[in-house]
Amino acid sequence: MPRTYLRYEPDMAAGVIVAGGAAASTCGRRLFSAALDRILTWDLQTGHLLSTFDIQRDTHATVIVHHQKQPLLAVGYHDGRVDVFDTETPHLDLLHTYSVHQAAISALLFATDGSQLYSASTKAELSCFSLSAGRPLYRLPKEHSGPITALALLDDNHLVSASRDKVVIVWSLTDRCKLQTLAESITEARALATFCFEGEQSTAEWLIFAGGSDNVIHCWSSVELPPLPTMKELILMEADETATSGAHRFVQLAEEHGVLHGGHDVPKDLSNALERNDTRSIQVTNVMEEAESLLASRRRPFVYLGKMERSIIEPTQTMAIISGCVPKDFSNPALFLTGLHSVELYSLLTLKSATAQSLKRARRLARQKVEKVLRLLETSEALFKTEAAALLDSKPASFQLSHLLSSLLVLRAPYGGKLVSANWLPLSRGIYVATNENLVQVYALGVETKMGFVPLVDKRVEDALAEVRNLTYDETVEIALPGHRHPIHNISLNSDDTLAITCSLGEVKVWSMRRLSPVATIVLPNSMKAPTHARILPGNQFSVATDTVGSLVLINNRTLEPIDIIAAHTKKITALEVVSGMLVTAGEDGYVRYWSFGLADEGLTIIQERQFNAGNAITTIAFDPQGKYIFVALVDNTVRIHFADSLRFHMVLYGHSLPITGISVSANGEKLITCSTDKTLRIWGLQFGECQKVLRGDSAFTSVRLIRDTHLALAANKAGRLTYWDMDSHQLISVLGEGNYGALFARGHFGECTGLVVSSTGRFAVSVGQDGAIRQWLQSEELISVESEERKRLEEAFEAEANRKTVGWEDESITSEAKNAGDTIMEAVALVSGELNAGHTGPSLTTYGQAPLDYLIRTLTVTVRHETLYDALLSITVAAALDLLKLLVLCLDHQKQPSDLLIRCLLHLIMHYFHHSTDTQGLGPIILSAQSHITTLLKSQEVAARTVLGCLRLMANYGQYNEE
Repeated sequence: MPRTYLRYEPDMAAGVIVAGGAAASTCGRRLFSAALDRILTWDLQTGHLLSTFDIQRDTHATVIVHHQKQPLLAVGYHDGRVDVFDTETPHLDLLHTYSVHQAAISALLFATDGSQLYSASTKAELSCFSLSAGRPLYRLPKEHSGPITALALLDDNHLVSASRDKVVIVWSLTDRCKLQTLAESITEARALATFCFEGEQSTAEWLIFAGGSDNVIHCWSSVELPPLPTMKELILMEADETATSGAHRFVQLAEEHGVLHGGHDVPKDLSNALERNDTRSIQVTNVMEEAESLLASRRRPFVYLGKMERSIIEPTQTMAIISGCVPKDFSNPALFLTGLHSVELYSLLTLKSATAQSLKRARRLARQKVEKVLRLLETSEALFKTEAAALLDSKPASFQLSHLLSSLLVLRAPYGGKLVSANWLPLSRGIYVATNENLVQVYALGVETKMGFVPLVDKRVEDALAEVRNLTYDETVEIALPGHRHPIHNISLNSDDTLAITCSLGEVKVWSMRRLSPVATIVLPNSMKAPTHARILPGNQFSVATDTVGSLVLINNRTLEPIDIIAAHTKKITALEVVSGMLVTAGEDGYVRYWSFGLADEGLTIIQERQFNAGNAITTIAFDPQGKYIFVALVDNTVRIHFADSLRFHMVLYGHSLPITGISVSANGEKLITCSTDKTLRIWGLQFGECQKVLRGDSAFTSVRLIRDTHLALAANKAGRLTYWDMDSHQLISVLGEGNYGALFARGHFGECTGLVVSSTGRFAVSVGQDGAIRQWLQSEELISVESEERKRLEEAFEAEANRKTVGWEDESITSEAKNAGDTIMEAVALVSGELNAGHTGPSLTTYGQAPLDYLIRTLTVTVRHETLYDALLSITVAAALDLLKLLVLCLDHQKQPSDLLIRCLLHLIMHYFHHSTDTQGLGPIILSAQSHITTLLKSQEVAARTVLGCLRLMANYGQYNEE
């Protein structure tokens, strides 16, 4: 009969309101927020939580949108699946579920009538799903070379998409093809908005706005604006209107001095003729090419209007056009823009009004320049003649996007947080703001009238002081959940398992384990803004915390104030334990120090008792229950064992290939469990120090905890998963998170699991992660077996594979092996870039004892199989591809071998990722450098291949990288 175990089930969770975005209902009274693996529904009038929808899959929501007029909500997930809900009922009603993408969903957009849903992924896939028929309709060609970040509709037949490849594409949905590529942006395009003006003779004037990773707004128009008059024409217009104006006098003086008609209308050279649109016969070498270029330019449906820098320097995240929702005093449409830390609102004029404003500004500038030149006549007649001729030949300023957009409102994120989502609430004329600090705030807009100065138009002084109406905002509702506002670094339980303490940026929180709610929040001193560990001392009256600079602070839990703070170590403190009434700390300086408590004039203080040097930076420490040994894990991948009383060295344990992150000792002190970033768990015998078993996982482990008086253990990893192990049979029992009796799925964490603790009885466990969530796991009465859990995982894998192949347009050219190899390449690129940015060019522990560039070359030539190399290069991100390009050029500059393979990889990346983006920053020097290296390589190989010895040397250079 198979061995059975008690299942750990997810119980309570705290700390997350919104992570993957938020969307308001049509009426603006409800807010739907994507909180990792749940969809929460909030009442924006009272701030109460109305309902919770559990996703029940091993994924989290990345995008959430609501239809503007119909009760439809669409949610996209990290696994490429999309759910569509009916929001008319109090609880979310699932209507459709489909999966047509092979990567995370990055953008969703409803059709105007709600009959179709457009979805895009991080692999530049763009598809259309019919909500009426309940099936996928079609997929558009893959034209983007980077993740698609935003979608917008022009009309029912045209779609616009933006991508991190720095281009915006206009699509024809009728022909299902690309209509035009807008490539004026020089940064990643992240946000889109479209608007239509009803022009004269019932013609539509479309505008496309785009924002990127900088603070610049770009705009394209379907109507080409007429050019502004030349400076000479502007001066003549002013002179004809008023006979007593300065322009009229200027024209008369210019005619008298022969400046106005002194042959300045005749083009001096070809460039001037082209600039002034004069007709001239120009002979070209390729008439057909010039003709095709001219026809293509006249066929372009959109022309570039210009760009405008925002007042706040930060990336743009989302854009939307608001019409009819602004207070009555502001009747124009508005551009709603969300940045990284602020929300901005711009009034949008019509193109006709903006052109008129541009003309007014140009005429005002012409009058100012005329008056300036006229004053020169009193000084020198020759100087007047020169400046007048230059003025008549000059051009006025061209159309500026600031003539079309004018700032109305700037709203900054509360408490300096980063915006996750923000948008208009249509009926209430308000704004909701969701930040990464577990906070949602609702603001109501109003109008404030006061006296102020306005720009003069016709030099009438009485118009300078007038009533000015400005938009204002007031907070009406705040939704907040108890929890940390930043990633959680560590967690520990008190002696009786009734309280837990967690630490995050700038604060420490004490939690009640019965309700999983915070009972105290301690704000740390300014010198301790990055805590690493925290412990509750016996008696629960005091706590201690450590930080990254080596400080140790003693906290009074009653007054919630620090009592004493000392410099315990010279570098980051990596471990903190409470043993026999004493504190034990260890740090990257290699020292283990023991501390006791004493009385001073100021009160209770911390006193150092003893210390010893472990000889290397320490990652973690642990004690056996009997108090006989202290186990010290070092960055050299070993565990040193010392006697706890005398601190004498006992033995060292070898075996891990990467640093150890967690240690746990059995209750009888006979076995030691270690976990490491090399994705293994190792079981050691403490009598002789032998490694008894190696258990392998699918991700780097961050913590391991043995359940007291059992042979069972829980382990956490960087993928956010918690695994359940039998250390006697050496088997994986289950992955925590399958819900109540297997009915629901609640993943551990969406990000690295940074802390794990188990109660002394094993009745519950608590985990924390970088996603800011705190999850409690209870031991249920349900029995599970290894065989049943393994069978269930296989069935889920087969079902997922079957669902993935239900749609017929997936690209099967890139295999799973190539995708894994692509991940390996991206990891190597990140490691090498980090080392080079830090100034490390020699062998390093981070690059496994090799120089950074040598480690990159070994990854491309040995770690990744040659048969999958080029497919692996196609699966990496655009940002990683650009970093890899720079590193490959650096390898060639240092004459690394094999140079021919490096050049082929470099050209492969350029042809695949950057052939659309002609304006990629830094790409020109890379191509020129590659061209130079190719020429040099061919010449050197040609010379070397003329002799037999040279051929053998070439073969030896290539062979040394293929000895694996």
